[in-house]
Amino acid sequence: MLMYFEYNWAGLICGLSESDFEWINQHYDLILSTSWSPTDYAVLAHYLSKTSGPIFVQPCNRREMDKLRRFHPRVAVLDSLPCDWINPTYYQKEITARPIDFLMVANWGEFKRHWDFFVALRQLPASLRVVLVGQKEGGRDADFIRQLASDLGVPQQLEIRQSISIGEVAELQVKAKVSLIFSRREGCCVAAVESLFAGCALGMRDDAHVGPLDYINERTGLRLRPKHLSEDLKTLLELSETLDPASWARDNISCFITHGKLNRQLAESARERGLPWTRDLAVPHWRPYPQYVNGEDADNLRPVYEDLQTRFPRVFPEFCTLLPK
Repeated sequence: MLMYFEYNWAGLICGLSESDFEWINQHYDLILSTSWSPTDYAVLAHYLSKTSGPIFVQPCNRREMDKLRRFHPRVAVLDSLPCDWINPTYYQKEITARPIDFLMVANWGEFKRHWDFFVALRQLPASLRVVLVGQKEGGRDADFIRQLASDLGVPQQLEIRQSISIGEVAELQVKAKVSLIFSRREGCCVAAVESLFAGCALGMRDDAHVGPLDYINERTGLRLRPKHLSEDLKTLLELSETLDPASWARDNISCFITHGKLNRQLAESARERGLPWTRDLAVPHWRPYPQYVNGEDADNLRPVYEDLQTRFPRVFPEFCTLLPK
């Protein structure tokens, strides 16, 4: 049972009686996929207090893996990040031109540090095409961001898109030379990984505690020095045509690669516990929520969701059965 977001972990364990949770524990391996780093160790400790077997955890940052292993011997850390469930199929398009110079896909929250990007843009040519994609967060909206750019003297004519569909976001990503994330701390930032599959050169602050920073290398992008952001943005833009982020991403972090790692780890764990392993896991992907790559898997597993909803309607509401066909 793969669960994203710590509030969903809490919803499951707090919404069930002792006997109900014991039933879940007997019938399912629990895979807790984090949404921030550091993760919520209080909820994780609660799970450990209610179970006797391994708890599989998918951390948002590889720098947290050792800490999770030391937290408890029954924590089984997965060798992947929650943002590693991207399906490359949606980005395999023939690209003839990339007219967007800089693309930033980030909600309008303060922690995304749009102001940091805007200050750097002041020292770059006004002719650059810069596109921002986001959604309302913390009382801030597109008008707030537009005014912030004006107040900081951004010379470029920014294109600002709010609350557009995942398909529209992907269309912009495959048209961009460079994708940027300026957060200093968050979870995985799926947009950063999507950008790699779309072939964008990725730029992130070198001092960021954000999972995909580990995916920046000589093939994918550039770590931006905080005191030299304008200079490094110019360098990254010039380098972008020589990089190959899409191939690196397909070879290392696609949903298919991640599925293989998880499948092997869970199969080995089952054998160690003397449990049968009768079939491999279905393959999930993230777009922009978890769903199955193959519609056939969704149909085959529909009775499982319906059984959970019937047994525990408080924590498995009816929408859980609305899977893609």
